[in-house]
Amino acid sequence: MSILLMTATVSPPSTATKLARADPIDRLDDYAKALAHYIELQEQGLFDALVFVENSDADLRVLKALAARSTRRETIEFLSFYGLDYPGAFGRGYGEMQIIEHAMQRSALIAAAPADAMIWKITGRYVLRNLGRLIDGSVEAELFCQCRDLPRAWADMYFMGWRKRAYAGTLAGAAGRLREDLHGRSSEVELRKLIDEKAKSMRVARRFAAVPQLSGIRGFDNRRFEEQGIKTSVRVVLGRLMPWVWI
Repeated sequence: MSILLMTATVSPPSTATKLARADPIDRLDDYAKALAHYIELQEQGLFDALVFVENSDADLRVLKALAARSTRRETIEFLSFYGLDYPGAFGRGYGEMQIIEHAMQRSALIAAAPADAMIWKITGRYVLRNLGRLIDGSVEAELFCQCRDLPRAWADMYFMGWRKRAYAGTLAGAAGRLREDLHGRSSEVELRKLIDEKAKSMRVARRFAAVPQLSGIRGFDNRRFEEQGIKTSVRVVLGRLMPWVWI
C-alpha cells in the first residue's frame, strides 16, 4: 500500500524567511492545481490514498470540493491545524517536519495503513511530473530522499518517502534538529547529515531511479521550475553517464 502525503501552508506568517510566494490566494491556487493532478493519478491507481495536511488553519473548502468529485473521495483526507507558532528564524524545514509529524500522528488513513505501507511526501504546491517513474522504480528501502554532493552536501525536502514502520526511527522528532537558527545553514544540509547517519544502520535510498521533474512556482523566488530546464537536463545526462556524480 502507498499513500501520498501533500504538505501545505496556505497563509504563511509575515516572519517567514526565504519566501517570495507568500500571497494566500496565489498559494491556494497552486495547491488546487497540484491536488487536481494528484487526484487524477490516484484514480489511475498510482497510489492508494491521499492525505492533504495544512498548517495555517486555512479554509480548505475549495480543495475539498475538488476531492468530492473524485471516484476515490473516500480515500482522500484533509487535516488543517495551526502550527506556525514558532519564530521565522527556525526556517521552513522546521515547519515542514512539523506538518509531517502532525500527519503521522493524526491521519486516520495513515493510522489504518499496514506497517509496511509507503508514505510518499510531496510539497503540496508542486507537481512532480514523473512521480510514477520515481515510485515504480524505487528500490527496497526504509527511507527515500534525493541527495546531492555538489555544490554541497544536500538532501532535497520537496519529495521524500518512508515506510510507516520506519518513521519512528528515521524522521520522527527531526524538526528540532533542522532549526536553522541553531546551525546557521539550510535545513536541507542538516537533513543530509541525518540521512547519512540513518544509512549506516538501515536501508536508505539516497537517490531515486530518475531525476525528479518538477512543475510549479518556487517559493523562495517566485520563478517556475521550468526555467531550470538546462540544469535539469544536465542532471539527467550525468545521471545516465556518471551516476556516481550527485548534483
